Amino acid sequence: MTILLGIDPGSRHTGYGVIEQVGNRSRALAFGTISTSGAEMAPRLGTIFAGLCEVMSAHRPEEVSIEKVFMARNPDSALKLGQARGAALTAVVQSGVPVFEYSARQVKQAVVHRLLMLRRHSPALFAEGDYQPLHVAGDKASHVLGFMREHDAQAVMVVVPRMPANLLEGTTLPHIPAENWGDTQLQVMPAMQGEWRDVLSDSTLRLREGTIPVGELLGAFPVAVLARDDGPARDG
Repeated sequence: MTILLGIDPGSRHTGYGVIEQVGNRSRALAFGTISTSGAEMAPRLGTIFAGLCEVMSAHRPEEVSIEKVFMARNPDSALKLGQARGAALTAVVQSGVPVFEYSARQVKQAVVHRLLMLRRHSPALFAEGDYQPLHVAGDKASHVLGFMREHDAQAVMVVVPRMPANLLEGTTLPHIPAENWGDTQLQVMPAMQGEWRDVLSDSTLRLREGTIPVGELLGAFPVAVLARDDGPARDG
C-alpha cells in the first residue's frame, strides 16, 4: 500500500488530494483546500505551510507531487505563486518525503493520454460501435448518466454523475461519498457481464448478473471509464 499526496499551490487557495494505492487499485482518501486571507503575504505563506504540515502528519504520504510554476503574464502573480509553492515545498521537504514536480499540462495530458490510447487501441469501437444506454434505478437515478459502446468483442462503458451539487452536501471532497448514492443501482445487462478494466486507475471490476451499486462503481473516482477486449462472459 502506498499513500500519495498531490499539491496544487496558490497564494489564495492551495489544493491537495490524498490517494491510497494498493497494487493497481487506487482509492481517494482526502481532498481539501487551504485558503488564506489578508493583504500581507507572510501570514498567508505561514497558513499554507501550517496547513500542509497538518496534512502530512495526518496522512503520512510516501510520495508527493506538486505542480510547477507556469509562466504567467503578470510578474506579480508569478512571484506570489512561486512563494506559495515554496511554502508548500518546505512543509513537504522537512518530512523527508520524496517530491516529484509536474506541470499542469503534464497532469492533464496524462488523463487525456489514457483515453486517447484507448481510442487508438480500439478504433473500430469508437468509429462503428453502437450506443447502448445504461439503466439505473433507485432514489438518485436521475443523477447518473451512463452508456456502453460495443463492437465485436470490444466494449467501453462510461458512467458519470449528473447535477451532483446536492449529493456533495456534507463533504469537502469533489467526490460523491458512496453512502450518498443510497439504493441507486446500475442494472448489469448480459452484454455487460465479465471483467472490465478501469482506464483511469488500471483496477479491474467483475460485473455479474443483477445490479451493482453506483456508490461502488464510482467509489474510487468521480467518473468511471471501463474497457473490455474479450467480449461478455459466457456461462459454461
